[in-house]
Amino acid sequence: MLVTEFDPKDMLRVTRISSPDDRADIQALGRVLVEFDADTRSTPNKPVHLVVAETSIETNAKDRKDFADIARGLRAPRHVFAFVSPSLLLRGALQAVQWLTPPPPGHRVHAFSSVDAAKTWVRIEAGRPLSQLDDLLERVGYKGTPKK
Repeated sequence: MLVTEFDPKDMLRVTRISSPDDRADIQALGRVLVEFDADTRSTPNKPVHLVVAETSIETNAKDRKDFADIARGLRAPRHVFAFVSPSLLLRGALQAVQWLTPPPPGHRVHAFSSVDAAKTWVRIEAGRPLSQLDDLLERVGYKGTPKK
């Protein structure tokens, strides 16, 4: 299941994926990324998107190509994107997408194994405290460190 929350004041979106191997969640995440890009193109703040995948989602070459295509189409001048997963393979898939389509200037993308590390990084990269981050994590149902 994919759940997402957005705080327009902070230009912050948090998305949680909790279903194992759900193809629909992978496709929905792609749509969320495109929508967030469109919604944040003219903001003076760096938009921040934190995605927490609590289970190991299987990806394939088509998924990686689809996400590379999405990345090529992003138009926001700057963006901070953090991806959290207990799966080294899934974090590696994000790296593969970045090799296929390097992030444009002004975009920062990183994968993490812990939400705490991702929270610290997005706050530094955004250059602001992101006061609603913990609240949004709670609203999407995040309850703690993803299980390995």
